[in-house]
Amino acid sequence: MPLTIAGGGIGGLTTALALARHGIPSRVLERGGFAEELGAGIQLGANAVRRLETLGMREAIEAEAVRPAALHIFDAYSGKRLKQLPFGKAYEERYGVPYLAMRRADLARALFEASEASGRIELHDRFNVAHVAEQNDHVALKGPWEIKTKLLIGADGIWSSVRKSIAPTSHLVFTGHTAARSMLPATDLPAPFDAPVVTLWLGRGSHLVTYPVARGEALNVVFASHGGQPQQGWNAEARAEDVTRAATQWHDSARDLLGRAGTWRQWSLYRLHGLRRWTTQRVALLGDAAHPVLPFMAQGAALAIEDAVALADALADSRDDPAKAISHYEAMRRVRAARVTRQSARLGRIYHLGQPFAAARNLAISRQSAEKALGQFDWLYGA
Repeated sequence: MPLTIAGGGIGGLTTALALARHGIPSRVLERGGFAEELGAGIQLGANAVRRLETLGMREAIEAEAVRPAALHIFDAYSGKRLKQLPFGKAYEERYGVPYLAMRRADLARALFEASEASGRIELHDRFNVAHVAEQNDHVALKGPWEIKTKLLIGADGIWSSVRKSIAPTSHLVFTGHTAARSMLPATDLPAPFDAPVVTLWLGRGSHLVTYPVARGEALNVVFASHGGQPQQGWNAEARAEDVTRAATQWHDSARDLLGRAGTWRQWSLYRLHGLRRWTTQRVALLGDAAHPVLPFMAQGAALAIEDAVALADALADSRDDPAKAISHYEAMRRVRAARVTRQSARLGRIYHLGQPFAAARNLAISRQSAEKALGQFDWLYGA
C-alpha cells in the first residue's frame, strides 16, 4: 500500500521524489492538473536548491532558470539604490549552490516529469479530497473514488482540505495585504530592469519585487500593498489601476515599469491560526498546509521543499513506525518554520514603513556592509 500525498504542486511532488529516493512508493492526488502553476515566478535560495540537488533535480531546473547576479534595494520614491547584495559567485561560494530564479511552471514541470519517470510514483489528477477518516491501521479518503492508505501527507496548500479534516478549528486570517503579479517580456526594458538582478523597491504600505525568469526571456513582477478584499485562491484577475494605486507617487522608473504590465493576477495574504499540531498518528501536513508564510522572504516554496526532504528522511529511518517518523518530522521542522514565518512578517513591516521610520530604515540599509547584510541570512540559506 503506497503512501498517499494530497497535492501535486511543488511540495507534493518533491515529497514523492524524496520518498522514491529511499525506495518508498507513493500516490499523488492533485485536485487540478499537474504542472498548471502558470504565469508566476519563484526564487530558490540555497536552502531549496541544495535539497533539489540531492534529488537529482539541479540540472533540470538550472536549464530553465536564471542566476541573478545581485539583489538591488531601492527607495521607491527617490529611486535611490540603498544596497547591492551579491547573488552571484560570492553567494555560491558562501553557500555551495547558486541562487536561482525561474517560472513556477518550469519547476513544476521538471518535478512532474521526474515523478513520471520514477517508477515508484502514481500520479492522479482531478482528485479533490473531500473527506478524511483516520482509522487504527489506515486512513480512508473520499473523492472521485475511495482510497485507503497507511499514511496521508497533506501537501495541498494554504486552503488545505486535509488540514480542515484533522484540525477543523484552525482558520485563516486575512492580513490586510494583497499581492499581484505580472510577467513582462525582457525586451527593451529600462535600467535597472534590463540587468540579471533581483530588485526590491520599498514604499509606504507597499513594495515591488522584480527578477528575470525563463532563461532571462521574461521579467517577473510582484507588487504587494495594504488593502483589498479577502478572497480565496491566488489567480484572480485584477485591474491595473487598482493594483498600482499605492505607487502613484513612486519614482518614474518603477512606476513606468508597473505601467507596462497589461495583465495582473492577485491573491490575498493570510496567516494561519489555531493549528496546534501538524501531525496525527497517520496524517502529516507540510508546506503551506502546515505553516503558510508571508512572501516577504520568498521562502514559501523553499520551506515546502525542506519539509518534503525532512519527512521522507524521517519515514526512511522509521519504516516500521510511521507515527514515530511523522512525529519526529514535526519536532524537527516546527522551530525552523516558525522562525521563517516570524522573520517574513517582520520584513514585511520593515518594507512598508512610512516616514519618519522609513528614513531611518533607509539609512541603516545603506550603511550596512554587503557582507554583514548577507551574513544575517546564513541561518536561512546555510541550513
